[in-house]
Amino acid sequence: MIIQGEHARAKTRRRGITIIEMMVLITAVATALGLCAVTIQVLLRLKTDGQSRLTAQVGLERLARQLRGDAHAAADAQVDAEPPPARGGRAAAGLRLSLGPKHGVVYEARKSAVLRVESHDGSVTRRELYSLPAAREINFEIRPDAGRRFVTLVVKKHESSSDTGSARSLELVALLGKRQVEAAGTRGGPPR
Repeated sequence: MIIQGEHARAKTRRRGITIIEMMVLITAVATALGLCAVTIQVLLRLKTDGQSRLTAQVGLERLARQLRGDAHAAADAQVDAEPPPARGGRAAAGLRLSLGPKHGVVYEARKSAVLRVESHDGSVTRRELYSLPAAREINFEIRPDAGRRFVTLVVKKHESSSDTGSARSLELVALLGKRQVEAAGTRGGPPR
């Protein structure tokens, strides 16, 4: 009978879990939650970076399409030699395109953006702002090549992956007056 009593006491002592087992369980759960939190934070940061890059890429593509269309339709272009000061006291580079009599477009470089202003008969008809968040410097140029003139937008971008501050350049190039040359070619006249 004594054997049954000790066996019964052994069963009653082992009814719960020990404090050591509880601490191991809490530590394991805390570690798993910490890893989950870090993973979620990294995923959110990647999502935000991806969205900002996509937005910048779409803006740059829209600007390229618009600039090429304007340059192809333009009869003449000039880069502002003395650019007007933009907001913040910084001088901004500008490009003026003459699309026809009393019809023109002005592109103005701003900090991390390009402003496009279209005007008819001296009044503004359309105003667009193209955001380029990674841009460090924005310049317009007119480059002659083999008797033709090209309008060039040069965007120097910040290098995001390095701490050295090095920049990459991106150039958008469009033939000035391309539509006029094509129209002259279809009328049988010599291309200019």
